Amino acid sequence: MLKVFAGARGVRAHRNHIVGNAHFGVEAGADCDARWNWWGDASGPSGAGPGNGDAVTPSVAVEPWLRAPTE
Repeated sequence: MLKVFAGARGVRAHRNHIVGNAHFGVEAGADCDARWNWWGDASGPSGAGPGNGDAVTPSVAVEPWLRAPTE
């Protein structure tokens, strides 16, 4: 789980496997660029995201995401 605190700037997390988290994959109190990640489902992240993978909060940019896990 990645937690971004309010006031943080320039936070980026790319090409990660963000899966298996109980509540959120990324919980952000500030803007966070979390594009190009695998969320555990090809439909993308859930929560503020459109899919069925690990959840994100509204301030997380997720599109485009990886449609399959990478090695």
